[in-house]
Amino acid sequence: MRERTVSPLVASLLLFLSIGDPCRTAEPPTLTKPAEVLALKGHIRPISSIAFTPDGSKVVTGSTDGTARVWDAKTGKELLKFDSGHFSIAMAAVTPDGQRVAVAQRDAAKNAGTVRVWDLKSGKQALSIDADVQKVFNVAYSPDGAKLATAGTNGGVFKDGGRAVIWDATGKELVVLKGHDGVVLSVEFSSDGTRLLTLDESSYVRVWDVKSGEQLLKYRPPSWYNHSCAFSPDGAHFVAGGMKDVQVVDAKTGDVVQTFKGHARPVSYVAFSPCGTRLVTSCWDGVGRVWDVKTGKELFVLAAPANHNLRPLAFTPDGTRIAAGTGGDLPGGGYRIVLTIWEIATPNKVP
Repeated sequence: MRERTVSPLVASLLLFLSIGDPCRTAEPPTLTKPAEVLALKGHIRPISSIAFTPDGSKVVTGSTDGTARVWDAKTGKELLKFDSGHFSIAMAAVTPDGQRVAVAQRDAAKNAGTVRVWDLKSGKQALSIDADVQKVFNVAYSPDGAKLATAGTNGGVFKDGGRAVIWDATGKELVVLKGHDGVVLSVEFSSDGTRLLTLDESSYVRVWDVKSGEQLLKYRPPSWYNHSCAFSPDGAHFVAGGMKDVQVVDAKTGDVVQTFKGHARPVSYVAFSPCGTRLVTSCWDGVGRVWDVKTGKELFVLAAPANHNLRPLAFTPDGTRIAAGTGGDLPGGGYRIVLTIWEIATPNKVP
């Protein structure tokens, strides 16, 4: 009989699935009344992205102030700061093993979009990728960490304006996804790593085959405005924000299976809980809402401070907390930027 061996990468993934995924060990966390537990201050301009390490011990933020910062998710202490040279950081994505962070930015010296990969332990740069665009808006890792995808603009308009590329972890270009209608704003891999979800400035959401680059699905929400999209954890659906509502869409057929209504202004960010049972959305009016994905019922509201907006959102890996970037004008002048973390659930005991 031929002996089968398991690679270290697969072994680490299996270990994470066995101890780090709350959906495999217990029912979804039990909801509690939202309570603010941390308010992290340090950024001086709006927070553009939020990502937790897989173990939930650290949270990484990117900001238009040109820095990415690593925080202790329990104490709120700032652990590391990566400076891009005063140019806006659009996205910071953590590798699945939690060892590195990829930062999407514009490189002033090259007048080009660049992805820099930093080591989260040493704080040193491990890799730099020239994305062959003027600006990179988004970057995402595949579940196994072997690939990353970038979304950006080359300065053109409409069909010549955007570029989405899949790279290997060393920075080698693998696949260019062609056919977007304008600047590509968002990219995200499915949980099995075989498909990629993209969003362009014309509000079209597309599903692609990662290996071949073939477009599998094209969907446009009913309203013209769509700023954010996300795969469900099982990859069966995706969500797309709209002017005042959010649609849950079948990722194979493009059929709308659920619609969330309640926001008064355009929806700017969406994120699934790790188990896929809940969805959090944010709006231009400074309000975040948590929904039951199956029923479409609004569970509760997360409110930013008065006169503050509520920008990107992210669940912790155990699904018990939500982090959001908030910011707004101060009464006496100036601008206040805060990474706010709310506790919204308590973990159930492992059977």
